[in-house]
Amino acid sequence: LELTFVSVTIKKFGTVSLLIQKIKKVYDDYRHKLELKNKMGFLHLETFVLLSQGQFERALIAVDEINRMIESSYKDLDPVQLLLLDYACFDVYFRNKDFKSAQYYIHKIFAYGSEIREDIQASARLANLILQYEQQEYEHLGYVWQSTYRYLMKKQRIEQPEAIILEFLKSTLKFTSGKQ
Repeated sequence: LELTFVSVTIKKFGTVSLLIQKIKKVYDDYRHKLELKNKMGFLHLETFVLLSQGQFERALIAVDEINRMIESSYKDLDPVQLLLLDYACFDVYFRNKDFKSAQYYIHKIFAYGSEIREDIQASARLANLILQYEQQEYEHLGYVWQSTYRYLMKKQRIEQPEAIILEFLKSTLKFTSGKQ
């Protein structure tokens, strides 16, 4: 699997696709011997690859499989793995412009609390802010912006990219209102 991540990083998608097909065959041949964690890791990888290739609709199929596995094995998964899978589901729905489903996963991520993967929690706060903007929820945008800003300040997670996003969305607050 590490070779596959390296191939994705250097944009050798043809190699990645072949590796994924080989891994799927091995998985199908030895399904009973593989652990649940490995299968979830594989599904997470497959989702990452599909998103990297811009195959957003195909990634929805992987999300369905992830959700089926979570439902059947929830108690056997650790919270960090669940959080990462929920973030992958958010990413797929967001890229498919299904903002309501993406919002659902953002709220699931918030429910884990900030003690688990603070980096993902911070990213989820920014993603929630962007979701409010994309859905034209201008009535709530000011509140969500302020809440996100306070959270990021408290956690000392405001770097240049975060600052740019916050500044842009703050400037939009001047031009939007609940009436628009």
